[in-house]
Amino acid sequence: MCEVMFPIGAVHDMRVTKGLFTAPLVAAAVALAGCNNEPPRHRVRLTAGPTSAVHQETPTVLRVGIASVLSSGESLGHYRDLVEFLGERLGIPTEMVRKTNYAEMNELMRGRYCPVGLVCNYAFVRARREFGAEVLAVPQVDGTTTYTAYIIVGRDSPARSVEDLRGKRFAFADPLCNAGWLYPRFRVRQLSRSPFDFFGGESFSYSYEKSIRAVAARLADAAGVESPLYDGMVAANDPAALATRIIDRSPLFGNPPLVVHPDLDPTVREGIRRFFLDLHESERGRAILAGIQVDRFVPPEPDQYATVDAMAVEMERP
Repeated sequence: MCEVMFPIGAVHDMRVTKGLFTAPLVAAAVALAGCNNEPPRHRVRLTAGPTSAVHQETPTVLRVGIASVLSSGESLGHYRDLVEFLGERLGIPTEMVRKTNYAEMNELMRGRYCPVGLVCNYAFVRARREFGAEVLAVPQVDGTTTYTAYIIVGRDSPARSVEDLRGKRFAFADPLCNAGWLYPRFRVRQLSRSPFDFFGGESFSYSYEKSIRAVAARLADAAGVESPLYDGMVAANDPAALATRIIDRSPLFGNPPLVVHPDLDPTVREGIRRFFLDLHESERGRAILAGIQVDRFVPPEPDQYATVDAMAVEMERP
């Protein structure tokens, strides 16, 4: 299998080779830091974080993880403001850690280097099973805490169902992503097909937006994406989204949650929970929420991620 990252704005540079996608691997690291004489209180740094799964704990700094699968470059500044605001409310220094995939983010959380994160629901159920990760709050988008997974194709594609995608090139988002990996695989298995040799070519974009643009540019025949981002791009008349159409819609899934490590200090944990649940009550908080396209954060509901967990168990069995 070929694993490829699609850089936004550079999908036209990709080429197809023997049914698989090839492209340069693009990586970027951004660091924001204050001067040496600046007091550490309330300072926010943006870091890519260490690559090892074993980390030295730094209890004086709270690190909050953001995976770029869900966050675009345009929203990065709003997430930075969110983490800075959190530090001001808690009265401790904060860092925003941005990773390109959920596996790295889960490992940073497992090692308690980054004990707080906004992750996909599939990444969460894996983290809950592996080290007891817990949900503190769930984002509400357009009045709901659920979303639909879409499977999309090019507007002029003859495909009308998932069955029609056999032998076609599929753009997945992330191996720990629900809409962009777990659900499409699950749908193939529902057709009594092997989910690992059904498609003719596979790639990982590590971004829903990049997956959409890959399909629009005919670098992939189909992709799995989340409804909020896709619907937003269609509403904004984005040419890439308008060059695609939906051939499959999932049942409703719980929105990607705010997750914490179970060993996080209870006082800090409660402070984080209250901050997110009250974020919509301040002018600054509402501005940040608008920037990340969230109405507000609400408490999780019982069994909100049971459907995703059941699919994961089914797909992970031998």
